[in-house]
Amino acid sequence: MKRRSVLAGAVATPVLLGVGLDEARAATATAVPAMPSLTLYDARLPVAERIAWHLHRQGAPTRPTGGEIAALLLRERLLAADGPILGFTGHAEYLLARDIARVAGRQAAPLMRLGLGQEWLGSPAQDGWRPLLAGLLQVAEPDPHGATTFAWVA
Repeated sequence: MKRRSVLAGAVATPVLLGVGLDEARAATATAVPAMPSLTLYDARLPVAERIAWHLHRQGAPTRPTGGEIAALLLRERLLAADGPILGFTGHAEYLLARDIARVAGRQAAPLMRLGLGQEWLGSPAQDGWRPLLAGLLQVAEPDPHGATTFAWVA
């Protein structure tokens, strides 16, 4: 790879992410609509797939990450859109999404760890997401193999 290509990519990254388009988007992690504007999920995680299927049936847009959340967020400029994005992924994909969201001027916050033992991870600012997650958990039983799914919002 040539140095010119690397520099061109570094210069283009803020544009691709939508950085600077709207500073108010940094607060979207605390806004709680009836449904998220988009739900990203890792279809390899049974709980995430069941939740996404249920949200899709209710008319909410869903997208599988295909194990490539960084490429999806950057290529599709999903963080440049208004409205909260709800995620149901593994921990590594959440961490990648959080870092990309930070560069894009958005805040990503963990909401809940789903698995054999469930734990609320959100702050009081995210308590508005509890009713939606509680309803979703009624349709998504824990993975019998113990895979952990992280619910997050950006």
